[in-house]
Amino acid sequence: MAKIILVTGGSRSGKSIFAESICEYKKDKTAYIATSIPFDEEMKDRVKKHRENRNQNWKTYESYSDVHLLIPEISCDFNTVLLDCVTLMVTNLMFDYEAKLKDNKYKSTNSDDNLQKTPANAMDYDTELNYGDGIEGYNSNQIDILKSYVDSQIESLLSAIEETDLYCVFVTNELGMGIMPDNKLSRVYIDIAGKVNQRIAERSDEVYLTVSGIPVKIKG
Repeated sequence: MAKIILVTGGSRSGKSIFAESICEYKKDKTAYIATSIPFDEEMKDRVKKHRENRNQNWKTYESYSDVHLLIPEISCDFNTVLLDCVTLMVTNLMFDYEAKLKDNKYKSTNSDDNLQKTPANAMDYDTELNYGDGIEGYNSNQIDILKSYVDSQIESLLSAIEETDLYCVFVTNELGMGIMPDNKLSRVYIDIAGKVNQRIAERSDEVYLTVSGIPVKIKG
């Protein structure tokens, strides 16, 4: 039976260090799922430092989409899996979704076969999107479909884990503790990521909130 641990906290709160220490304490064979995409030099440097500080005996998988497909392989070879982090995974899924829709729209605006290859077949094409605006140009129905796409990815991942005996640690960022953002994209992101965090917390056996490097157990 799987055990799921969620570690949440603000930026630079010590959540990743704490999550890694949990896995180190287990002294099991550990798989590490990295969900970030280093898109500039500063981000590349962060990823490099993370790799150097990570246990060199851990095997790293770099993926943010269809992560559930990795779980059967991981469960055969490892006892523990650490995913860092959920909020970057959500970010990448959102923009990957938009990119696929944009690519599909430009390639073939009327091809049913092509539409079926997009992440959400039910996209409302009756309302034209201004792709210069990106997600900020989505109407409420299109935002709901985007949310459903991300939700389906998270649900598939959780279900796959629950079918194993893995000890799984998720790292995420605690969002929305400040004022409401003044732009639509940030508000949509916080709505989606916040719901994802709630879903994982509900399914977790233990949840920790890290504050200034101090982990506080809030569930389990």
